Amino acid sequence: MKKILVASFAVIFISTYPYAAAETAGRTVKVAPNMVSPESLRIPASITLLKETSFYSDPEDWLAGEPAGSLAPQEGVKVLGGEYTWARGKSWWKISTDRGPKWISPEPWNVDVPPPEKIVLFNDTPIYATMDDTQEPSAILSPQEVQVTGAEKQWFYANGPDEKRWVRIHTSWLGDQWVHLPVAKIGYIKPVDYYSYYRQGQYLLDDPTYNGPYGSMAGPMFKWLGNETAHVTGEFVSVYDTNYQLETETGVKYVHEKGIPIVRGNETITLKADTPLFAAADGSQGVALVLPKQSLSSYEKIPSFNLYHVHTSLGDGWVNPDLAEPTNVVKVNTKVELRGQHTLYRFPSEGLTLGGLHVMDAVVEPSAYWEDPHGAIWYLLETKDGKAWVKKEADLER
Repeated sequence: MKKILVASFAVIFISTYPYAAAETAGRTVKVAPNMVSPESLRIPASITLLKETSFYSDPEDWLAGEPAGSLAPQEGVKVLGGEYTWARGKSWWKISTDRGPKWISPEPWNVDVPPPEKIVLFNDTPIYATMDDTQEPSAILSPQEVQVTGAEKQWFYANGPDEKRWVRIHTSWLGDQWVHLPVAKIGYIKPVDYYSYYRQGQYLLDDPTYNGPYGSMAGPMFKWLGNETAHVTGEFVSVYDTNYQLETETGVKYVHEKGIPIVRGNETITLKADTPLFAAADGSQGVALVLPKQSLSSYEKIPSFNLYHVHTSLGDGWVNPDLAEPTNVVKVNTKVELRGQHTLYRFPSEGLTLGGLHVMDAVVEPSAYWEDPHGAIWYLLETKDGKAWVKKEADLER
């Protein structure tokens, strides 16, 4: 057998990128609308139709030009679901009618929704007696939450998030006044209480709608989160987006991403065999060390990836018990010819490679094999440099 060198190994096992559907030549791929249940500004619970609107029993009926009927202009149309794009372009709504759930797809200029009851001003903001910002402002408001009493018609519809719309607010000393705000800044803070794990690159902002620049020739303009858990205390909601309010050592800050949900609580984790300990939950900092069989104290976990944040005698890190050396291997005494190139792994899991090492056109004598939960076969190779695993590739071996 060719000599196998044991090197540091890398892993990437947290991914937030969704799979994209590919087009298939010769046929039409039908995609259902990406519907979301009503959630305040993002998807209003009711809408006003400003013109007669066709409705459909199924979105695909629109392609055939077969509406089930039409609705007259009216207020209070109950929404069962909608698309996040409704304020920017023609989008689908699922609504409740006296004929059961139906689908409509109006342009944003043919619907209207009320503004939020309150909005948050993140900057010093001039207020006006009328919808005319060429006049002198009545006053300048410091950052604060204010009560909304109205807005210009279709306040949510603009050519982009920076285009301004008028919102009427109430003040205690001047009564109702108007503010002229970018649509992306017309939003409110929804109180929440949960924890999220953040990877590298989440800038801590004073304004949730800020979109750069984040650095200059002098360096970064903001501090950022990296491989840490944060307490999320609010969500800034607008028709365009949701951003997240965090409690930090330097006060309240905002980030653009929700992070990965964390569950906090003490728990004892039992490792049944050698298990990799990761410095960061996403594996970006590599494997800190390999832990032998033992019990550990965990203080938080990422349930979606079965990851536990644990204390060890050599420092804290993240473990996934499912990535441990399997204990139910089958002993064998045979030779396997590996044709072509085969990647070497420290543990039998995609991503846990031996620093990019491979074997090429070799005959190996595995001491055991293991079938993973997905049905893949892995061979265990014992070498003077340590253990290595090779995944069975039917067309590359015999």
